[in-house]
Amino acid sequence: MRRLPVIAVSAVAALLLAVPAGARATGARATGQSPADTVKTPVAVGSGGAVASMDLDASQAGIDVLKHGGNAVDAAVATASALGVTIPFVAGPGGGGFMVIYLAKSHQVVTIDGRENCPAACTTTMFLDPKTGQPLDYDYASDQPLATGVPSMVAAWATAVSRYGRKSLAADLQPAIGVAERGFRVDQDFVQITQSDLPELQAYPASRSLLLTPSGQPLPVGSLLRNPDLARTDRLLARYGPSYLYDGPLGQAIVQADDHPVLTPGQSVVQLPGIMTMADLRAYQARVLAPTRVRYRGLDIYSMAPPSSSGSTVGETLNILSGYNLSGEPRVTALFHYLEASRLAGGSALVVNPAP
Repeated sequence: MRRLPVIAVSAVAALLLAVPAGARATGARATGQSPADTVKTPVAVGSGGAVASMDLDASQAGIDVLKHGGNAVDAAVATASALGVTIPFVAGPGGGGFMVIYLAKSHQVVTIDGRENCPAACTTTMFLDPKTGQPLDYDYASDQPLATGVPSMVAAWATAVSRYGRKSLAADLQPAIGVAERGFRVDQDFVQITQSDLPELQAYPASRSLLLTPSGQPLPVGSLLRNPDLARTDRLLARYGPSYLYDGPLGQAIVQADDHPVLTPGQSVVQLPGIMTMADLRAYQARVLAPTRVRYRGLDIYSMAPPSSSGSTVGETLNILSGYNLSGEPRVTALFHYLEASRLAGGSALVVNPAP
């Protein structure tokens, strides 16, 4: 499903192999530091643990949790919640995601399905044009509050921490709260994503005031972006737990924003309000599931089962490739087989320059 207009969609994209002792990050961005001063190190060497994400502040959040006694699951939640601050377009308490977890003591792999659900009022015809009976344009439909799924990320975080973490959800949210309060420097990637979503962000006064300039354009590179409202949201979740969202004031605010969105006068992007209710929030539960598993050249590959496409797509790709002697093929041929297997498994094509 799509992100909420103000509380953005999340994916647990972080992660890591970890025990806390000696964990550290290399090249982490200091809060308030200008992008020109940021040192991004492609390879970091250390001991005790590692965290990888698409943002330095978020990776540092995970490292900080490891240093203070958390395990890999705690660090994943800290990293993902911090991504909700620094990359609100793809992460945060208003969305959903998946987790694949290796339990070292029992040598088990488990997964958590934290995907958003469609509200109970969803129908098979909700995205058909009533005038023509044809499907609505995908981009148009995905921009509508009608396409908002029931927020599930907080339930997934809480499930993961309670079952497999060492610390509490409250403790794991602290780094994200700190980043939101202190702020972070906008980089070129942030500007590029903002530009791609500009009409949607301009359509909502709340998004416009937080993420855009007074003239409605992307913030310049190097701008310091603070998000005290998200810090307050995370602080309330830390204090009251998931029930603050699924049966409390935060959930009521989400339902109100989805079903009765406050829009910029004159905007034409948003036309179909949502259909979410508090009953949808109360009914949501994150599920602990068995992973997918495929054997590939003597290795066991575990991944996420449906509704994620990850496990089935990766498994099918590897099954196709198992019939080829990739190590004995010229590089271009091996790349061709890999890309074709990926295309057949995932239904999409990737074009690359095959030059060595």
